[in-house]
Amino acid sequence: MKIIDKIADWLDRFEEFKNRLAQRYLLEKTQIALLAVMFFIIIFMVCYKLYQAGISLYFFLILITLILIGVLIMFGQLERKKRRVSKIQKESSLKIELQNFDFKIPQNKLKKLHYNLCRHNILDENVVKESVFINVWLLNFKAHEDVIILDIDYAQSKYLIEKFIKVDALVKENGFYKMKTLTLTDLCSSNKFVKNGKPLTQKQLTSNYSDAKKNNPTKLLEFETLINEIFTLSLDI
Repeated sequence: MKIIDKIADWLDRFEEFKNRLAQRYLLEKTQIALLAVMFFIIIFMVCYKLYQAGISLYFFLILITLILIGVLIMFGQLERKKRRVSKIQKESSLKIELQNFDFKIPQNKLKKLHYNLCRHNILDENVVKESVFINVWLLNFKAHEDVIILDIDYAQSKYLIEKFIKVDALVKENGFYKMKTLTLTDLCSSNKFVKNGKPLTQKQLTSNYSDAKKNNPTKLLEFETLINEIFTLSLDI
């Protein structure tokens, strides 16, 4: 049985070795190195045949020089192409300025949500009117100057905003909408959420939320539970 165990161990090691070789082979640099080795082997064989045929040394030197120049130009072209692809990828990944939230929660649901948030003193109805609330979520930013002013603390604000994000993502997923889901960065960069006269920042929200979870988790948990109940009641989810 020990022999069988050793054979099994050897087979496992061989499999790991084979996988490592396969991974290294798949690396771009490894493939380029192998191609270069094969290329120079072929060149060496050609030169050897020419040498046997009595070709002069000067011809070899000129031929090798031209080959080296050609190889360098080829690698230079490959590097240029790689840089262009990298540049295109970077440009395409640059953040496109958000025009609206493209929110998919229906307006009648948003009205009900606004009513329940005001009823539980999460929002001040005199400050964040229903029309303001609807405009922020559904209209293009250039079509209005409305903002949602929050009087709750930063940690609570983070949870409330992220609750909107999660619900919107869920609606888009269930409705098979092929579009970008919102992030906390999107909502903060829109400058549509204000506290103490200044737009909320992701850094403020994140750091305060972490502090609240450490220093006052019970209060935060009670708020989160309340928000979950409000969303469930308002959106029937």
